Amino acid sequence: MAHPDLVPNQHLAVMHVAAFNALAAGLRPLPAIETLLDRILASPNCPQDPTYLAVIHSAAISARIKLKDINGAFTSYTQLVDAKGLVPRRSAVSALVQAVVQRHQPVRFRRILADIHAHHQAMQPDVQLANHIVRGLCAFESIDAATQFVATTYPAWSLLPDPITFAFLVQAAIEQGDTDRAKAILAGMKAQGLGIGWQAYRPLLVAAAKAGDLVALDRVLTQIRTDAQDVDRELPRIADVIVGELMHAKHTELAETFLANLSPNMRTVGVYNAYISGLVSATAADKDGERMRKALDMYQVQMPKAGIAPDVVTLNTLVAGLAHRREYTRAMRLLDEASVPVTSLSYNPLLLAAARDKDAKVFSVIESTMRAHGISELDAVGMDAKVECFARAGDMETALQVVARMDKPTVKTHLVLLEALVVAIKVGSALPHQKRMCRRAIDQILARVEAAHNELGKSTFAILLHLLASRRQLDRPHDAIRIYLKHADQFAITKSIASAVLRAAQRTSAPATAKTVVQRWTQQEHFVMHATLHEMYLDILAGAGWLDDSLAHLQWMKEHKADMDETHLRAITGQLMRAGQPDAARKLAAHLVQVYPELKRRPVGERIDVRVNGWRK
Repeated sequence: MAHPDLVPNQHLAVMHVAAFNALAAGLRPLPAIETLLDRILASPNCPQDPTYLAVIHSAAISARIKLKDINGAFTSYTQLVDAKGLVPRRSAVSALVQAVVQRHQPVRFRRILADIHAHHQAMQPDVQLANHIVRGLCAFESIDAATQFVATTYPAWSLLPDPITFAFLVQAAIEQGDTDRAKAILAGMKAQGLGIGWQAYRPLLVAAAKAGDLVALDRVLTQIRTDAQDVDRELPRIADVIVGELMHAKHTELAETFLANLSPNMRTVGVYNAYISGLVSATAADKDGERMRKALDMYQVQMPKAGIAPDVVTLNTLVAGLAHRREYTRAMRLLDEASVPVTSLSYNPLLLAAARDKDAKVFSVIESTMRAHGISELDAVGMDAKVECFARAGDMETALQVVARMDKPTVKTHLVLLEALVVAIKVGSALPHQKRMCRRAIDQILARVEAAHNELGKSTFAILLHLLASRRQLDRPHDAIRIYLKHADQFAITKSIASAVLRAAQRTSAPATAKTVVQRWTQQEHFVMHATLHEMYLDILAGAGWLDDSLAHLQWMKEHKADMDETHLRAITGQLMRAGQPDAARKLAAHLVQVYPELKRRPVGERIDVRVNGWRK
């Protein structure tokens, strides 16, 4: 531990950092992080030393990242740097760079990179942070830019590249189809006398496995054995990767061949888990149950024969596959006979399947079985499933009682309940006084969900907007637009969110709002508007009589090489047809087709099919 004089208030800082870590590890709601930070800073004993303040704010940023609140973490980061003039700790910056790269946010990446260059002496970047930067440069700039960064900035920061550094460069080259460059990068490592780990060859392994090329796999493995350090210790992990990638690419027979030829020291439970997971993940296409039978045979016969003991991952994977096939009895027998500790996580797939089937009876049987095995309480996933099951089955009273007993109902809990309340009103299954109760509950739940907007993920935010926008659901399109505009900066735009917002704009005849949001979306590098979204937008503009804007958007689509087809033509001319002017519609269509021949094409590919918890919206 560093000397106290070197890190002012070190013991206090360690205690507060531990508190933030505990909040993140316990998956506590995001407001708890803000509350803790405010309490620490408001304390009269709070040190005002810049180093201490940077440590505390950095811990809060790291906690937000662990809870997937990247927008909140980035906002806190910019406030810390811009408003407070403090330099965040290296660990928080490293986690933030990794997060924005994974979520493909180039603008944020470039902003953070500029700060790192400006404050690198205070921040003291390590190789882990530098490697995340290399990955970002490969994704958002070019391999040349990343290579230049390694060649110049690493030495300037007194860093040496490691195998992960080169793995990112090799991966980028392979993704661009430049295998020769990938091999040249590896050759350059050898020429410089740098220690090569097997991870540097991982992209080549993955590429060969995806192609189903066992000869290429063998060639790369030979190269790894020749060049990589400590390779014998890593062979089981390498086998995991190869089997997992072969199964993911649906090369099942090749994976079986590879597995059969493995030497004993490479046969681990991880390799078998990768094979079983690949079999089970394709249950949708497994109509006759052959893949599931293979997976069970591997678990019950082949693994014991090879002297490999299954672990809890093996068991949970098989239970999830059986749950997907609704083979409840078989799954529970597997859990009864398990040689590994069984937890609530093992039963969750069964509870979720029963909830999807609206089968409260099966749910109760599973819950009773859990209690018989000493699992007295459902976890958060199980409680959400219970609410969903009884609410969908029409037993609103039990569903509401479950929510009342929950310590911290999640946003998902509220949304599941919200859908069920809406259905109870719409399908007429509720009596008049129950409908009034449902409407009151809807208002209360909406208020809770909006108040807890920081806890919403992109998918739950989309569900909320669709519920509000749909005529068959809450039928509150004005609220959908209001809530989206209020919280838009918090969420990266997705097709599902965009379709909900445009549907609300259609329902409220709000072309100005639609134009504002579409202009914002088209400026975001990571988001490409789907053909259906263009169709909805053109329909909104044409329906409001904004023909000039419709034509301007068509021109924008052509300039940006967006897919155009006959649905976009109908979106513009449909308003004239509905107004009883077929001749004018035909003339306009003929003119547009002459200017944009692509408008004659039939739609290609899938249209957006928005579903919320399996219900079409």
